Amino acid sequence: MRKFAFFLLFAALALNSHAQKVVKLTITDNLSSASRFSYGKPKPAAPKDHFYLLSDKGTQVLFYAEVAPSDSVGVRTTLKFVAYKTDGGKDEWVDERSIELKPGQSYAMTAINFFSTGTYRVTVTSDNSNEAQAVGTFIISK
Repeated sequence: MRKFAFFLLFAALALNSHAQKVVKLTITDNLSSASRFSYGKPKPAAPKDHFYLLSDKGTQVLFYAEVAPSDSVGVRTTLKFVAYKTDGGKDEWVDERSIELKPGQSYAMTAINFFSTGTYRVTVTSDNSNEAQAVGTFIISK
């Protein structure tokens, strides 16, 4: 029984040490026009930190995370993108997305729609940790 418990502890530590890590977070509004017609890995447009709210349609913000591939074969990781509105010194949850990464995947991207002006923060964490791997801030105005 002790050997089995030791094996489980060792396996959990090994999985955490080889999980896929976010190297860079890009906040933008679209993909690069050069990558729209290619078959390779999509590239984000230039980073932005200021977006404009369209009348009643809101605005869509794209989060593109470059990921360092895992050394482990067959290990899947889930990245969670959580958006908060940070006006007035308080963090108010807005939305979140979970993206499952395949072994060897080098990027993850998701988009979230925002319907009000203000200052926002997005954090990226992995499924096995609450520690932020990447944090970005941006503003939405009229």
